[in-house]
Amino acid sequence: MRAKKLLSLLLALILCLSLFPAALAEEPAGVIAPAEEPEEENTGVISPAEPGPLPGEKTGWALPLWELPAADEINSTEHTIDVPDVKLEDLTDDRVYQAMMAKKADFPEGLHWTNDDFYAWNGGIFSGGFGCAGFAFLLSDAAFGKLPAQMLDVDYEALRPGDILRVNNDQHSVIVLQVFSDHVEVAEGNYNSSIHWGRTLSREEVEQSDYVLTRWLGPVDLYSCSISVTIDPAAFHYDEEFTMTATVTDKDGRAVSGEVVYFAIQDEMGQFVSTKPLNERYDLIGIMTNRNGQAVFPFSFLKEDGRIVPGKYQVYVKLDDPRQESLPSATAPFTLLPEDLPGDVNGDEAVDLLDLVRLRKYLVVNSTSISNANSDLDGDGSVDTKDLILLRKLLVGAAD
Repeated sequence: MRAKKLLSLLLALILCLSLFPAALAEEPAGVIAPAEEPEEENTGVISPAEPGPLPGEKTGWALPLWELPAADEINSTEHTIDVPDVKLEDLTDDRVYQAMMAKKADFPEGLHWTNDDFYAWNGGIFSGGFGCAGFAFLLSDAAFGKLPAQMLDVDYEALRPGDILRVNNDQHSVIVLQVFSDHVEVAEGNYNSSIHWGRTLSREEVEQSDYVLTRWLGPVDLYSCSISVTIDPAAFHYDEEFTMTATVTDKDGRAVSGEVVYFAIQDEMGQFVSTKPLNERYDLIGIMTNRNGQAVFPFSFLKEDGRIVPGKYQVYVKLDDPRQESLPSATAPFTLLPEDLPGDVNGDEAVDLLDLVRLRKYLVVNSTSISNANSDLDGDGSVDTKDLILLRKLLVGAAD
């Protein structure tokens, strides 16, 4: 009997020993094994930004020629390069391409570049640019030096290396490196917050660009251009805003962009009048023509100025340097009214039937200018048929 018990104990011991390794291999209850992380492949190469739609936010902008960046606007870096002395007749597509590509050593693929990066441009039209605009201007100067730029509508057949395209509904700037039959190759800043070389845009994408800045055409022959000016409204009181619009066209009647237009005020005798803002005898310096060949500037006189009295004057405009009197110029008359005169719709300092006719025409077809202050007879801030009724009563002596 004792031998039988010993045999049973021995068999139980052998069974426990056979199960023990499997028990050791099991995870303890309530413990989760960590997931294995895949091993990263380190290629040592910065991946360029993938082609595709750009972010919807504005990725960079250019400053008008007369507007310099405030010191606190540049939070990171104002970039500079050695701007070469370039002559237009020496340029070729390949030279422009090579000049831009030479900058890749200093501004390599993937270099951090955002809207905090600024570059001051030598091409005119703009004083410089932030973000994508600034990088395009930098490469442009590297290729063209200080040659002037012109702003044009995009013509794919005329596109050349070094042309700057404004794309994505005026949200992004790129500079053309090479032009092919169905696409272009570009360089750009602030693409995924960095510099990117070699992205391609299809011909269709290029033709949808907002405009192109080109420096291949050289300076405009200002002496062969024409300039005209209008002022609206032609009669106004102190503190009322009016708009001066100068339009510049070349000898073929095409709009001229990127040119400087000077505004000044003259009295009836043609003598220059001191006004604010004031810079010698010219009041507004360096207003640039836009892509439609227009320099548009809203303005108003203040009573506090004390520098211009009510009366008849004219706007005087001229191209380029104000000291060169032989360049094209133009004038347009206007009247600064002395005080508000309710009912004097046309601003001739009298209230009569001509004012009634003018107001009726304004309300029917809105194709004529009026003095808003004098036409708002009920003082509700708008000019409408109620004012026409009051003017009619005023003329027949029935107004209260």
